[in-house]
Amino acid sequence: MAVQSGCDGVEINAGQYSLVRQFLSGLTNQRSDQWGGDRRLFLTQVLTAVRSAIGPEKLLAVRLSCDELAPWAGITPEQAPELAAEIAHEPQEGPIDLLTVVRGSIYSVSATRPGGHTPPGFNLELSRAVREQVRLATSNRVAVAVQGSIVDVAQAEWALTDGIADAVEMTRAQISDAQLVSKLRSGTAARIRPCTLSNQKSQVRDNRNPIVTALGDPLSGYETKDAPPETAAAHRVELTVVGGGPGGLEAARVAAIRGHQVRLFEASDSFGGMVRVAAKGPGWDRLALLVDWLEAECRIEGVELINNHRVTPGELNGHVIVAVGGREGLRAYEQQPGSVVRTAAEALDDPESLPQGAVLIWDPIGGPIGVALAELLAERGVEVHIATQDNIVGNELARSGDLAPANARLLQAGVHLHPRMLLRSVSAEGATLEDRFSAQRQELPVAVVIDAGHRLPNDALGLELADVARVQASSVGDCVAPRTIYEAILEGRRAAIALG
Repeated sequence: MAVQSGCDGVEINAGQYSLVRQFLSGLTNQRSDQWGGDRRLFLTQVLTAVRSAIGPEKLLAVRLSCDELAPWAGITPEQAPELAAEIAHEPQEGPIDLLTVVRGSIYSVSATRPGGHTPPGFNLELSRAVREQVRLATSNRVAVAVQGSIVDVAQAEWALTDGIADAVEMTRAQISDAQLVSKLRSGTAARIRPCTLSNQKSQVRDNRNPIVTALGDPLSGYETKDAPPETAAAHRVELTVVGGGPGGLEAARVAAIRGHQVRLFEASDSFGGMVRVAAKGPGWDRLALLVDWLEAECRIEGVELINNHRVTPGELNGHVIVAVGGREGLRAYEQQPGSVVRTAAEALDDPESLPQGAVLIWDPIGGPIGVALAELLAERGVEVHIATQDNIVGNELARSGDLAPANARLLQAGVHLHPRMLLRSVSAEGATLEDRFSAQRQELPVAVVIDAGHRLPNDALGLELADVARVQASSVGDCVAPRTIYEAILEGRRAAIALG
């Protein structure tokens, strides 16, 4: 069917989720018959059958887990080169043309596409060892490709030139920027939109079955539904954007591309908004690359960027997009005199400012910020407690595949987890937690409570401009309601397109 549909070849999956890998591995194949006596037999017969079906002219590839991350019984990096060479050399009736090095097994679900806590290119040295054996066994006939969070062009080029691989998979990189190859060919690699490795919108095997898209480019996956931002505007206008976070920067960038004259005001000394703060958390540093890119693209497209300027309504005329972000949320717990409470943004931005002593992070959201803050402070030697009303800490991380890994990291770092708890009060002596089911209370002697709870929209400017006749204003991002980075960028883009 694949060949009849016009495909150039077929890849057999012997990677993390496959039945083929289960036959290859001692982790799962404990049979005593011929299929266990020769664990390669199942794959050999599959390859022979597929080669017979597609013919000698089409490509036949194998995706092979070369590290199951289960050294007690699984395929290990030490065994993988020899195994890969044997698979590449046999069978004679169905030889392969390409072998892709991946990792993972049933005990390491998140290992194939990890987030930012795993360094990009984690399979490179394993690929080098596999390629050396495969090329030797096949007289350089079989090519080897490498996979493993390779999202930067420079790293991909190094992998090719240094003999690590013959080809490089860059899946998430090309979801983040569908023009990656054309930009590279045209000599504008610096303008490639970076991949954040957040997995927040590109997670697969999700029971919600969402469309796979990109945190920084909402058009990915929605090419048939949303208008391309590069289309020229029918009528050019002068636009003022207030706020230099991701939503404001994207609005300014897209408006400038479409031909509008754009200026952007930012009250602080830097652009990027709360993304700059979030990027200070362990594993989230690549978020800063996205707002760096947005700022650079705005400058290239001719946007006038003005920082350290807090705009007043009297300065505004004509078309305005308000993207001033959010403000501190309400606190549903008692705060007694002498208590110390900081916001998550304050703690991430300046952890040195926290008082000495143990810390409680109150995380009613269960998102990445509370967990990142706990990791950051634990790395600094602080005694850290994290409490949530959910049954598990970091509940929302399930959306990006980081729930189990995050809890493992917290426990390994010595963070004290307090699930199913409500924060009732904060005093100079510490914090009072209450079990959500039993109502039993627990006193925690901590020096400071860090509130990683919900923020509220900073909607004052937008509401004031609604009554100003000379201004046609719209609001995007956190100043409307709490938004993700993806939602803020999407709203900024759509607001710019709506100008006409």
